[in-house]
Amino acid sequence: MKYKTTIILFFIFLNTYAHKNRYFSTNFGNVKIIYTTGYFTEEANKAILIAEYASELAKQLQYKDTITLYFRQSYAINNHINKGYFITKKNKKIFIKLTDSTYNPKSILKLINYSISNNTNQKTDYQPLLKKLTDTGLIKQILSVRKERPTMIQSLKTENNMISYFFENNKFHFYYLDDSLIETPIISVSDTYQFELLEYNFAFFSNEKDVFYFFSINKTVNILKHKIKLNKYAIFNKYEIKNLGNNIFALSLLHKNGSSEERVFIYYRNKDKLVNVTNLKAITK
Repeated sequence: MKYKTTIILFFIFLNTYAHKNRYFSTNFGNVKIIYTTGYFTEEANKAILIAEYASELAKQLQYKDTITLYFRQSYAINNHINKGYFITKKNKKIFIKLTDSTYNPKSILKLINYSISNNTNQKTDYQPLLKKLTDTGLIKQILSVRKERPTMIQSLKTENNMISYFFENNKFHFYYLDDSLIETPIISVSDTYQFELLEYNFAFFSNEKDVFYFFSINKTVNILKHKIKLNKYAIFNKYEIKNLGNNIFALSLLHKNGSSEERVFIYYRNKDKLVNVTNLKAITK
């Protein structure tokens, strides 16, 4: 049985990891965003939110020249890719290259605010400067404006918005809409990495590499948390999730520790049970 299950799941995820780098570019006012990554996750949506807020910041500061934000997102940071934030200011135009695995909207806005007011050097890594930059009342004001989850990237769009999130005050606020479109809060978190709407009342969410949640809505909101064991040096890209029917879901996680290692799990929604296919041992929550 174990052999057959493993073979079936191998074919389910056969094409999961054959991918090429993703890219998109767009403008919000005088702010241009360029984004490259191996996999589109909520980090891409976060970059869009940052650009929207940055456009408002530039408007408030009466800065009319071009601001280009180049996000080079990678989950291989600190292994074979070094993170760094580099700024070039030429003829009043600002270019900021942001190489990192995850981005904090407030920090990026503080860096943009600094770039507008100061001369910068492209050879200097300004990422350590973020710890010294203080919040401004203007940045707090701008981040207090609610913005819904972006829908620009086709592969990240959901069929409906019954479970979704909005961004406000530098936090992600997940909610559920009932049939009367009344909004019910689920959870508020400081970061988000991956979000998948699996069914109209069932969603997957992760904001840590070894922890993920299921949001199950059945008259009440249930937050089901699971933690898996990963080597502390493990790098992972994203979870691939397949609906096998009968409230059973297959999850595949590719992470790297010198060489690639595939991790496949079966999740039984009715029992809230997660099983590691490799050893068919239930994972403790």
